[in-house]
Amino acid sequence: MTTTILFWIKIIISAVIVWTFAKYIRSWVKNTKKGLKPVLKKSDVISDIIFVTFAGFILYFIQTNYQRTFNSVLATPLKAFPDFSFTEISTDSSKNLNNYHSELTLINYWATWCGPCRREMPSLNEIYSEFERNELEIIAISDEDKSVIKNYVNNKNFHFITAKINRSNSLLDSIGQRPVSILLDREHKVLDMIVGSRGHRFFKNWVRENLDKTRATGSE
Repeated sequence: MTTTILFWIKIIISAVIVWTFAKYIRSWVKNTKKGLKPVLKKSDVISDIIFVTFAGFILYFIQTNYQRTFNSVLATPLKAFPDFSFTEISTDSSKNLNNYHSELTLINYWATWCGPCRREMPSLNEIYSEFERNELEIIAISDEDKSVIKNYVNNKNFHFITAKINRSNSLLDSIGQRPVSILLDREHKVLDMIVGSRGHRFFKNWVRENLDKTRATGSE
């Protein structure tokens, strides 16, 4: 499920919960002004309590699932991101994460059915051309069929690596949202991650800041 859909589901549920409570507050204020005792129907109160409890549970479940992605990946700082294999779409060749050792490697977990993923692809393409390959490598991976990915990226003129996952790992398997971008250092230690679509300015600043940090740390 994309982060955009999750965001609007949470907004709608939260709005409905607020509206339910506001309904009782409005009724109380209205009757108080008239000098009347607020009258609440027991059946309405019970049904609203059940509804708000159920809506709250759904909201909690969505947020917990959303947070799990952060917890599983960001729980590995200063540890190497597990290796995984993939087929590069443009060359139809099998590669591993361990084949790449630029200063930074950006893993973008995306899908062709994900609108936010598709919208951020041009931004990734831009920053790919703005950094040297010894500075930044971008690997956009999907778990869809290779033919589906190939049909989408054909004629898109993406210069970064687009790939189909062959052999995953426990961290990638734990990611339920798209898009997710994970930034690794030269030893593939997790530096940072983001969930959701971003634009060119964000990605450029994100990469530049982390490049500066890793270089500063390396010079100490």
